[in-house]
Amino acid sequence: MKIYIFTEVYFPNLTSSGYFLTEIAEHLALNNNVTVITTGSITDPKFSVLNGVNLIRLKTSVFNKHNLLKRLTGFFNISFLFYKEAYKLKIEKTSHVIVVTNPALFIPFISYLKNKFKFKLTFIVHDVFPEILVASKIVSSNNPLYLILLKIFKKSYNKADQIIVCGRDMQLLFQNKLREYKGIIKFIPNWADGKLINFNSKKKSILPKNKLVFQYAGNIGLAQGIPSLIDAIEKINSPQVEFHFYGKGAHLNYVLQSLGKNIFYKGTFSRQESNEYLSLCDISIVTLQKSMLGLGVPSKTYNILCAGKPILYIGNLNSEIAILIKENNLGYISEPGNLDSIRDGIKWFLNLNSEEMLSIQANCRNIILNKYLKEKVLLQYSELI
Repeated sequence: MKIYIFTEVYFPNLTSSGYFLTEIAEHLALNNNVTVITTGSITDPKFSVLNGVNLIRLKTSVFNKHNLLKRLTGFFNISFLFYKEAYKLKIEKTSHVIVVTNPALFIPFISYLKNKFKFKLTFIVHDVFPEILVASKIVSSNNPLYLILLKIFKKSYNKADQIIVCGRDMQLLFQNKLREYKGIIKFIPNWADGKLINFNSKKKSILPKNKLVFQYAGNIGLAQGIPSLIDAIEKINSPQVEFHFYGKGAHLNYVLQSLGKNIFYKGTFSRQESNEYLSLCDISIVTLQKSMLGLGVPSKTYNILCAGKPILYIGNLNSEIAILIKENNLGYISEPGNLDSIRDGIKWFLNLNSEEMLSIQANCRNIILNKYLKEKVLLQYSELI
């Protein structure tokens, strides 16, 4: 089968969507003719082959992602380039087109081409647009432009044969959003890389003695609720605990302004360094604003669990990560924005005895081995496609 995959980011960009789409494409290429249409620099050749995948790299200019207008202009430019390339390819009716929701503005374009060329269309949803604009407080829910986008994207999603979502909360959101949808809304989670992340409970600890180290690593952005986390931490007056932050984002200055006796900023690390840096904590913190229910799933969660690290999750009780933690006893769930709830979560971990901690660590590792290893999840893609 001929498969065309459209994704804004791809190898060598291995941040989130780029990593997952590279792995999905290479897996599907084992038994199919796969072509990936993605972005590239001015020095990249337009056509190449990598690990059995045909690549078409479209040259795009770099734009400022921290400026909303320039960001939208850049996304529209990429979407239009994708549209022109897809039209030029004249994709056959027997082919399968897979589109990840980055850039989101391409979704209406490809839905139009689906009507014209009648190919099979699957969306892989990592972020739900335009709802995420409201959740991130970029626009209000009664903004006229937002309401227009809502109608356009609802119509566009309805054109797809399949919609793959990475969370059960996201699946419910789409079921409610597309009540007359006749295709398949399939939950396929993100995964952990068991070859990258090693777990050995018997190895000597390199953590500070008599300290419980909490680690936050990732985007320190608007959707993560970092100010509430910092405010709650500052109320914890205990020599037994430290909080280490890694990453970049809009709220990095909030972290830097709060450095003190138990808050440390440690810079950044790459996906390939995850195993090394996850060994530097006892507990990992995963956060997502309450308004983000159904709109995204922090993919780092699965590598964290693979490393045997319990999670302090600050997020909606009905979100995918909260469901995962509750079902398998993987940590503690705190309410976003509720300082008392966040402090209660920190204290809960401080009160665990060594036997309880070891039990939770084992739960974390076992759930990954049983359900969320890369090889197991990729098989779900090949079965569906």
